[in-house]
Amino acid sequence: MSSSKDEDFRAGFVAIGGRTNVGKSTLLNRLVGHKVAIVTPLPQTTRRRIVGIRNEAGAQMILIDTPGIHEPRRLLNRRMMAVARRSLTEGEVIIAVVEAQAKLAGGDRAFLDDLRGAQAKRIVVVNKIDLVSRQKLLPFLQQCQAQVPEAEIVPVSALTGANIDELVLIIKQMLPVRPALMPADEY
Repeated sequence: MSSSKDEDFRAGFVAIGGRTNVGKSTLLNRLVGHKVAIVTPLPQTTRRRIVGIRNEAGAQMILIDTPGIHEPRRLLNRRMMAVARRSLTEGEVIIAVVEAQAKLAGGDRAFLDDLRGAQAKRIVVVNKIDLVSRQKLLPFLQQCQAQVPEAEIVPVSALTGANIDELVLIIKQMLPVRPALMPADEY
């Protein structure tokens, strides 16, 4: 017989996508709690999907970091984009990472448009909030909300950890209620 604690446990796959160099790997490392993905300013460092697991009381998140979305010109880049798009469909929750700026970039806008058709629950993570003023951040958040009205919009700094706890709470609420998908020593 399962306890009410087991009945409240949530677990699932969370795909992290976005343009190149918006901080997807830094976000994955922050959410997992240690370095599992390479972080560098060089574009296309993540060439395959990388998986990390976050176990905590009441939830297990299997996080999938994908290659950065960009306009592929070479065969390798076309294959990386195929991996990225396929990996995004594996998520029961999709985190779309965009970089905080004065205005939503064309590449981010196109990526967010693509997410509109996704069946998964969506979160738009506005990363690098530590690099923009609050005066610029609010209009940017409004642009993101207008672009994907059904998504949760969460401003964070993956580098400093600002607002990561709020992001984790939102992800947990979106995950399906079910037992852990991967074995873990402790939650």
